[in-house]
Amino acid sequence: MVEIFPPRNWVRALYACKGTGLPRVAEFIRRMQAKRHSNTEVVIDDFGGGAKFACRLGEHMGSQIYWRGAYSGSQLKVLTTLLQPGSVFVDLGANQGEFTIFAARLVGESGRVFAFEPSPEMQQRLSRNVALNGFTHICIEPVAVADKPGHLTLFSPTGVFEDGTTHDGLPSLYAQGRAVADSTCEVAVTTLDEWQRQRGVARVDLIKMDIEGAELPALRGGLELIQRFRPALIIELNAATSCAAGYTMHDLVIWLHSQNYELQRIEDDGSVASLRFDRLAPFQNILASPRP
Repeated sequence: MVEIFPPRNWVRALYACKGTGLPRVAEFIRRMQAKRHSNTEVVIDDFGGGAKFACRLGEHMGSQIYWRGAYSGSQLKVLTTLLQPGSVFVDLGANQGEFTIFAARLVGESGRVFAFEPSPEMQQRLSRNVALNGFTHICIEPVAVADKPGHLTLFSPTGVFEDGTTHDGLPSLYAQGRAVADSTCEVAVTTLDEWQRQRGVARVDLIKMDIEGAELPALRGGLELIQRFRPALIIELNAATSCAAGYTMHDLVIWLHSQNYELQRIEDDGSVASLRFDRLAPFQNILASPRP
């Protein structure tokens, strides 16, 4: 067992001291430890209230989860208001499983989680985190999602962030996304509608989409599912990845409005606020709720 000093509970306490300079101290420690332990993996057992999670301290997401408790904390708070025992959650862009593992605890064994992840490396990390928890109500779908089935190239950029971490969770179906690809592989692609028909899924309560530009194609390829089940949607709006995929954030917003969804921006504290279409930031996460 690798000994990490200072203990993570100390650092998490510093992060919690909002309005002081202590969160900056905590962030300095996180960055320092990411460089010092760039190849270290630690399994925590308190993720999302009691789940196990394998955190790579030199990787951007793993580092955040280890030291801060979550990478996507604001969105996870929204999940707690939308999922309950028996719910069905679809995780598009499951990565190493932050949303998948968190949701699996919320929906319980009477619910289901379908985790879509096309990257072979991320599939391995996702499978490891599922196995660590012994969850049997998670189904890993090793495919990408777009507007038509087939096979496409998955572009995987790598590089070092300014905080000293790498970010392995940015594979995209579009070559000019957040970064130039360092590696590529061919992956199977499906649509949500085709998947639903093949799986015979009879219920979908919530879909999370963080798929590096494929969000609008995935929505278009899931029109029947969306109209039938009217799930809530958590979607990343990103100007750069949308542009790489050949559309704009406004195109995605207009499409959601055409399906009678109300849109709200997810704030850093997990609350939601009205989304101003004339003031879209280059990046934001949104909640799309079906109107009656």
